[in-house]
Amino acid sequence: MADNEKISEELSIIIKNIFDGVLPVKKIPIIISLNNEAELEKISKEIISQGNTIDLRLPEPIPIISCSIHAAKIKYLASFSEIKKIEYDGKTYAL
Repeated sequence: MADNEKISEELSIIIKNIFDGVLPVKKIPIIISLNNEAELEKISKEIISQGNTIDLRLPEPIPIISCSIHAAKIKYLASFSEIKKIEYDGKTYAL
């Protein structure tokens, strides 16, 4: 899978709007899905080393990391082979 295919369409639009100056947000809440054999600790350390925060780490059944990350670093994270998908962690409202 190509790196840009790992980033959801919704998140790609948000990133574009930030870079175009439409949105003033610097960090975006995201959910990162990892491959089963992924090293959760390795990716977590990489996220933290970039000055970002981790909200939640779940190792099973599908390893995921919920975090807030600088928009400019999302494409960099997508280059890691351990990462399967990166999606926007938006608010969910019940009707």
